[in-house]
Amino acid sequence: MTRVYVAGASAEAEICASWMRRLESAGRVITLDWTVDVLANRALGVPDDALSWKDRYDYAHADLAAVLAADFLWALAPASGGCGQWVELGIALGLRETRMQYRPRIAVSGPVRTIFGALVDEYTTHEAAFAAITVAK
Repeated sequence: MTRVYVAGASAEAEICASWMRRLESAGRVITLDWTVDVLANRALGVPDDALSWKDRYDYAHADLAAVLAADFLWALAPASGGCGQWVELGIALGLRETRMQYRPRIAVSGPVRTIFGALVDEYTTHEAAFAAITVAK
């Protein structure tokens, strides 16, 4: 089974969660659903910038482990803002370089926001990236 890490802006957690559910329905394994904690914190009125150092450390460590475990990283580029997904993209690119192999596969979808999109599979729509991920072996 293909293991996928979906990176995205916490401000777009609902959008990311919906794509994770679609990937699971297509038989893909999500390495970490980070949106559960983001949405729970939001419901409690706790924004990202109010998280404790310990919470930020724990979330970052879990995200890092999930990126390392992924066969495929999909970064959903927001129209503006966002930060963490670009760090996760960088980790995945670094893994490919140090492993000297084409794993993890990497896709970025949405508006072009970084020059590093030229180094990965780049899609203008999330739907196009989803289609590519679900046919990938």
